[in-house]
Amino acid sequence: MRQAMPDNLFRAAIQTGFDLLFPPGCSFCDVDIAEPTDQIQLCGKCRDEFQNSREAVCQRCGAKLPGNLSEDRSSCVNCRKQRLRFSSVIAMSVYQGNIRRAVLRTKFPGSEPLSIALAQLLGKYKCLELTGYCADVIAPIPMHWTRRLRRGTNTAETMAESLSQHLNVPFAPNLLTRKLKTQRQADLPLGRRFDNVRGAFRIGKGYDLNGQRVLILDDILTTGATCSEAACELLAAGASEVAVTAIARAIPQP
Repeated sequence: MRQAMPDNLFRAAIQTGFDLLFPPGCSFCDVDIAEPTDQIQLCGKCRDEFQNSREAVCQRCGAKLPGNLSEDRSSCVNCRKQRLRFSSVIAMSVYQGNIRRAVLRTKFPGSEPLSIALAQLLGKYKCLELTGYCADVIAPIPMHWTRRLRRGTNTAETMAESLSQHLNVPFAPNLLTRKLKTQRQADLPLGRRFDNVRGAFRIGKGYDLNGQRVLILDDILTTGATCSEAACELLAAGASEVAVTAIARAIPQP
């Protein structure tokens, strides 16, 4: 009597046949991915363009450093100007070119495959830094419920969930909630962004953060004001440390 094929092998065979007939397309440019080497739905060209960070950056805040390659915080103008409450930044790209267009596209309904792919790419390219942080939990920067209802998607939440699966770290979508409906940071001058988000967050019910290392994810890091305010709330609730990861950073140069 012929032995039945195990379900997982059967599903793998079906998927392989389907991919041969209908090659998966890049979630950004739609080009066929003929021989995918992993599950990240991005072509090689887009991967290279998205991983565009080459210059020396401050490990504390993610800002571009002067010409020397020092990681000394004293050489970072951004760190000297602002008292940021998170301990470090792990960002994949500089917010320009196609990565900027990709991140902006994720802010619309139906863009979840691209959000997932970008988070997986972040996890792959920054694997050593992300695993080295030894996070106990990953949480997204939350949106106010009215904004989420209007937009129809929460980019940071989709990305954080995908990254948590990639790193095998618990995902806490409601660890932070947004209690204030603030103005959009992008609509404000840089000097007003810290005041705009002050007191905007609170910890969700049922979370014990005592001694926990928290990794918060946002799609774009600019001044760091939003993530710093979120980190302040997490530290006040007992977290031992808070780090930030982002798809792209757009730190203004001095």
